[in-house]
Amino acid sequence: MNKITQTEYATAVAHCVKIAQQGTGGGRVLAQVLLSAYNGDSFQLDVTSLCNLDNNNYPMALNVIRGRYECSREPQEMIENGDNIFGDLWTQWNRLELTERAKNNCPNCNGGTIYRDDDDQDGVVCSRCDGTGRICGCGK
Repeated sequence: MNKITQTEYATAVAHCVKIAQQGTGGGRVLAQVLLSAYNGDSFQLDVTSLCNLDNNNYPMALNVIRGRYECSREPQEMIENGDNIFGDLWTQWNRLELTERAKNNCPNCNGGTIYRDDDDQDGVVCSRCDGTGRICGCGK
C-alpha cells in the first residue's frame, strides 16, 4: 500500500468534517473518527461503527486514520480554520466524549428542561439531570 499523501489526507478531513457537522448517523461515526484523531484521550472510535458508513464515506474515514498516522499531522492542521472547526465539532458531539459516553438520556426531561404544558415557553431545569439532559448509566 502506498503512503497516503497530505493532499489525500486533507481531502478526507474536509469531507468528513462536512458530514460530521450534520446530525446524522454517518455524521456521528465520522465525528468519532475525526475527534479521536484530534484528541484520542477524550474521544475514541468504536471501530464497529465504521460498518454504518456507506461506500463513499468509509474510505474517507480510513484516509483520516491513515493520514493521522502516515503524515504525522493532526487533522485540524489539514484544513483552513481547523482549530475552530474542531472546537465546534467537540461541542456538537460532546456526548461522544469518554466521560459522557456511558451516560443515558434523562427519562424525566427533553434535553434538561421540563415544560408544564404546551404553552409553557420557559420551563424549569430538570432536577434529576441538573439541566444537562444526561444521567449516569446507573440511573442517578
